[in-house]
Amino acid sequence: MYTTTSAIPAHALNPYSAPFNGFPRWYDSPMSPAPALLLLTILLALASPALAQPERDPAPDLSSRLEQAWKANDTAQLATILDDAWASDPISAKKRTLQVLASDSDLFRPAAIAALARHADAKTLASVIRSTNRRAVGERRWLTYALSDRPKEESAEPLTALLRDQDLLIRAAAATGLARLKDPALLEPILPLLREHPAWKPDSSGDDQHSLQMALFGAIENATQQRPHSSRDAKAALASLQDSPPSTPDPDKKPERFSLRGKTFLILPRFNLSFDLGPAAQISDARVRQLEKEVFPVADRMNAAAAKVFGPLLPASVRLIIADQQRFSGYAGNSFRPGVSQGNQVVLREMSPELTEQVLGHEYIHVLQEAAFPKQPRWLMEGMAESLSLSTSESVWNTEEIRRAGLERDVNKAVFAAILNWDGAASSGDQETRLYRLSHMAMDSLRFGPYGDRDVRLFLMMSRIGEGENPTAVLKSLYGADPRELDRRLQQWLAR
Repeated sequence: MYTTTSAIPAHALNPYSAPFNGFPRWYDSPMSPAPALLLLTILLALASPALAQPERDPAPDLSSRLEQAWKANDTAQLATILDDAWASDPISAKKRTLQVLASDSDLFRPAAIAALARHADAKTLASVIRSTNRRAVGERRWLTYALSDRPKEESAEPLTALLRDQDLLIRAAAATGLARLKDPALLEPILPLLREHPAWKPDSSGDDQHSLQMALFGAIENATQQRPHSSRDAKAALASLQDSPPSTPDPDKKPERFSLRGKTFLILPRFNLSFDLGPAAQISDARVRQLEKEVFPVADRMNAAAAKVFGPLLPASVRLIIADQQRFSGYAGNSFRPGVSQGNQVVLREMSPELTEQVLGHEYIHVLQEAAFPKQPRWLMEGMAESLSLSTSESVWNTEEIRRAGLERDVNKAVFAAILNWDGAASSGDQETRLYRLSHMAMDSLRFGPYGDRDVRLFLMMSRIGEGENPTAVLKSLYGADPRELDRRLQQWLAR
């Protein structure tokens, strides 16, 4: 629940023009914006009586508590202090939060982003999104998602404006945000941005444009309950809502079918399903119904789990192909894993419903991560897929589980240092399985370890790595630790 506050104080309109060096001096005079912006702040102050009101001092111990947390590098404590401040004195809390965001410490910026996302009003969020350095794509995206949690009358206009942002990932977040407002009329401005539906393309580009199209078509599918594969179809689908709202799907109705590049696909929730089991294979309606009711809901569960870290994605449907062993090799190459995915397509080897559900959960996390963060290294892709699908609400790793997996030596020697160079193609053998498990453990330690605003921190980590930053440098920046120190913290966390 966010806290409604008055208009932005004049001194906070652009706290990024003069970043702090080190710990902010909480009782100092506010930063001086550039001359043109200073004139704007004066005009805004004259126009808004709320800006002329004297600002209340923070609680007597707020400054000292913030300083202690800052000097101790205690991200969890600083996040708690900011939340407490927003609950007791929102005006002062906003000033302190913006000061943290304006500092030169990437270690504490996630706490400021998270506090604004939880508490600030839509006007404040929109101002920070506009003012934040455009290289900070992840920070701007997280706040864009937060905008859609505000009332429609406050958030629709700034979200629509963000559809014109120069960064494609910001446009994608804005499209998702507009869809979350549940007003199909707000989706009209996204139509000119549509290209070809990702599931209808032969291959995934795996870039920012793929993320944008996944978000755009996902927004249309979410609003219309239809599967348009072009901008023309999407426009028609939105127009059809003017005559009648989307009907509730009939669970007993047979799935609709369509043909694409010689294959027949069934339209099911989140998936366009096809089988590749040979010409003599018989696919019964009962089997499709079992998959639909007992197996495919895992995608909804994975989406809910991933939303905490990836943001509230509404991705477009993807191709799902179930193949026999012989034909699966044609899709997967020499992979020994029973499932593979790339952007717009998931392929599973034919297997039992229980195993199908487990593998689909892992592969669908890959779909979501590629839709949110292009260009992720393999250790991060596999680690997040294992973590979110197997450690959904709490980590499965403890000292006993490590002993059963035979990973005591790895944990005592190195986990992060071992996985950071893992970015090769899939292969068979114990080494590959070991790297899956170590990546899973590393991601669990970041998701459940002693870090403030862990989900936002992970989101920013994936965003920055996807933008091309060195992973070791990003970890050092956001977690204040090199791989050796992260391994030491992981060992302490496992001994909890």
